Amino acid sequence: MHKVHCTFLDGKEFEFECGPEENVISAARRQNIILPAYCMEGICGTCKVRLAEGEVDMGRAELGALSPTEEEEGYVLLCQAHPQTDLEVQFEIDSDRVTAPQEGKARIVEVGPASPSGEVYRIVLKAEFSDIFFWNPGQYVAINAPGTSEWRMFSMANTASMENVLEFYVRILPQGVFSNFLKGQAKVGDTLDIKGPYGLFFYNITDRPPVFIGGGTGLAPNLAMIRQLSNQFYPKRIRLFFGVTNPGDLHCKKEIESLQEALPDFVPYYACANADESWEGDKGFVTDSLLKHMGGEDFAGHEFYLCGPPPMIEAVEKILREKSVERSHIHREEFVPSGATKS
Repeated sequence: MHKVHCTFLDGKEFEFECGPEENVISAARRQNIILPAYCMEGICGTCKVRLAEGEVDMGRAELGALSPTEEEEGYVLLCQAHPQTDLEVQFEIDSDRVTAPQEGKARIVEVGPASPSGEVYRIVLKAEFSDIFFWNPGQYVAINAPGTSEWRMFSMANTASMENVLEFYVRILPQGVFSNFLKGQAKVGDTLDIKGPYGLFFYNITDRPPVFIGGGTGLAPNLAMIRQLSNQFYPKRIRLFFGVTNPGDLHCKKEIESLQEALPDFVPYYACANADESWEGDKGFVTDSLLKHMGGEDFAGHEFYLCGPPPMIEAVEKILREKSVERSHIHREEFVPSGATKS
């Protein structure tokens, strides 16, 4: 048996044992320690951590949630990591994030199109749990597609409250199992199975002003974090760069405008890849918008939150690396194939 020593941002640490034949997540659960994880297939990235010391065997040649750069920097996926030696694992979260997800029923209280194109739907659920369903803004839950064994992952766009209400924005996919349910069957009063929360994408308290960058429904977790800062009367500048493919895909503009009224220095920018004459924002990709409005600034003095499709994440990260932003100041949540997690 090998020892797995875990350290957290708040200075706390603990240790457990893991044999070379089992992965770290499973070994922790066997000893009643619930580490952040979900898919257990190396796809969602929830269990990504930095391996400070030791060696692991992750078996598979390619892991969707781990980029070559991250591998070079010593990051591993604990759900695939089989220890070959004692391990020193560094979590980039506080120890209170080590919790057991809840599972139960949630009732639909609102559902319908959220964008002019109808390609984005809004669904609001009320979790029917005996306790308060708490999450950190930026996290997500798994929702079962009724009548199937399929689960889909969606980030909450709101903050947790006593009412146990969860708000989501869902991109409609052709023949998507959850998309078909939303467009053709979902109605107020229906109940769904949910479980969570999951994910390590949430606001980190720091003196550096935050810059939120979202592509499509990647706006949702960023919106949740901005709402969190609004509740806390955050005094510094907050910027949001929101990119969509087509003008009709724009959603949540009224919600964003209400946050402008609530926050002393919140500035949103909108970008559209296929902009037409009706589009009033920036034309091009969200990266073009970012460079247009921040190109002359010191990027290294900010904290960045990225959520969207992998090509967007990669393009933004390339710019941030060129601008000398430290990796610890970049927080990311990317979409992966809908059969595995978010859509």
